[in-house]
Amino acid sequence: MREEEYIVKFYKEPGKDLVILNLADVQFNDLFDLFGNRNLTVNTIKRLVEQVKPDLITLTGDQVWGFRTKRSLRFLCKLMDGFNIPWAPVLGNHDCSDRVDKEYTAAHYRKSSSCLFRNGPKGLFGCGNYVINIVLPAAGGRAEKLIHSCFFMDSGAKAEYMVRGDKGVKEQVTGYDHVKYNQISWYRSMLGEFKRVNGGVMPPSSVFVHIPLTQYAAAYDLWRAGGFDPAAGFGENNEKISCPPVDNGFFAMIKALGSTRNVICGHDHTNCASIIYEGVRLTFALKTGDRCYWKEGLSGGTVIRVDDEGNTKTEHVFI
Repeated sequence: MREEEYIVKFYKEPGKDLVILNLADVQFNDLFDLFGNRNLTVNTIKRLVEQVKPDLITLTGDQVWGFRTKRSLRFLCKLMDGFNIPWAPVLGNHDCSDRVDKEYTAAHYRKSSSCLFRNGPKGLFGCGNYVINIVLPAAGGRAEKLIHSCFFMDSGAKAEYMVRGDKGVKEQVTGYDHVKYNQISWYRSMLGEFKRVNGGVMPPSSVFVHIPLTQYAAAYDLWRAGGFDPAAGFGENNEKISCPPVDNGFFAMIKALGSTRNVICGHDHTNCASIIYEGVRLTFALKTGDRCYWKEGLSGGTVIRVDDEGNTKTEHVFI
């Protein structure tokens, strides 16, 4: 395994929280942008960066949208590079369409001056499966220390499933995609390797994907049944959760390994609930801007702060 292929080392300043700003479902589009309608979203991003002052910017998919996106992709890369802040995207279900396929998109990300995107290991599903390892630098005779791993994973677009219908007969349905089994195995092997090189200590981690896990729906149902206890969550959901129709076992692996404290997704524009479910915080990142569809008042970014021990705090910042 060569580290530079799909693992990025990101040094954290000791004694100061590392601040991650997540942007969700920006969805620039060539045709609509010709009329200047991207101004609200662009200004939202600029205000977020100015207010939050992030060390790292992440994007949880659907950076572009529609069938005319080449110009929008170039615009996005220029806009993000202009902040001179490292940024790291995952692909969403709308990022690759028409003549803008995954390789075309990945090539633009890779040549962007501040983008940390990596294609990922060959043979894995999708494109853009990579890790950013947050590291405390060596100091005072202390060796450098891995304190938090951020996994970026391609959750696909649409897929065919066999599910049991109302009459108990299995039928084929089309639904949103999910992380595949070989990606889950890669996640497990990477955490095993990080534990080994980290002196036998499993580092805390976060997972960034576009499409929510099936457990997002169970978490919200439980939170709602409990009267929306603020100790268990914050935010709100205003639309049906667009998760896959079947569970792929990723959440079970997350629980078994005991590393991942946060899963951050996009996809549902008017959902922004962040709920602790079976020890893992499942967060709908706040939609950034007004593209495609949105709910006025629910726009901005999601901030994750990482301390020297790798612990995290999550909040939404509304613009």
